Amino acid sequence: TSTRYRDMTEEMAGQFKAAFLEVLDEAIEKENPDIILCHHLYYLTALIRAHYPAKKVYGFCHNTDLRQMESILFERNFIRQEIPKLDRIFALQEAQKEKIKKIIPQREPFLMIDEVESFEPGQSATAYKNVDKEEWYFKGHFPDTTDADNTRLRTLKIYVIRVIRFSRIY
Repeated sequence: TSTRYRDMTEEMAGQFKAAFLEVLDEAIEKENPDIILCHHLYYLTALIRAHYPAKKVYGFCHNTDLRQMESILFERNFIRQEIPKLDRIFALQEAQKEKIKKIIPQREPFLMIDEVESFEPGQSATAYKNVDKEEWYFKGHFPDTTDADNTRLRTLKIYVIRVIRFSRIY
């Protein structure tokens, strides 16, 4: 069985946190990632940010996390304290970005995709990123050119795939 955040007692939350961080520590020690990608702007992402302050941590917003922040008191102050410390937050649409701004003070650079023009749920999507030569990733990876590196392009493709995948949920 599973327990919703709203139904956790303080003891349950402590056990959950300890178990999660134990598994996370093992994975981080083994893989030593440069970036940790988190798929909700909620409790586990806040735990990761607080537990690994020196690591780059990126978060993806899925709307469920925004609804949780609005309706569930569980660790709300802790989450609001840690989520703004993320190195980057990805949002699917402008309306979502505005909701995020109401919850946390983080601002640009904010999105890896500027616009989702169209999508067929579970099938395809067309998305755009307006790229400026002053973007943060050009300054370090290719300082003398505006060529986008393959990692950046793959990240954008993965983000579009997430739009397709999660479009079925909403």
